[in-house]
Amino acid sequence: MVYLDGFDHQTGSHCGSAALRNLAEYHHWGLDEAACFGFGAGLGFELLELSGQKWAAFRPCARSFEPAFFERMRVPHRVTEETD
Repeated sequence: MVYLDGFDHQTGSHCGSAALRNLAEYHHWGLDEAACFGFGAGLGFELLELSGQKWAAFRPCARSFEPAFFERMRVPHRVTEETD
């Protein structure tokens, strides 16, 4: 995990867009949370079927939200997934 000296976490309206806003503020990109939300693809929904469950998980934004933000902003990034 990478830690950024001087990074100040602030809460926001939504987890992903607030985290991206915090990162944008750290790098002085001049983006508020709404802009980060828009660059990350804006409003969208995802329904995930859960193995062995009778119900599905509902996400109010796509799993590609953060990678889409970085791609649109042309910020080099790496996506990794954990098994747990």
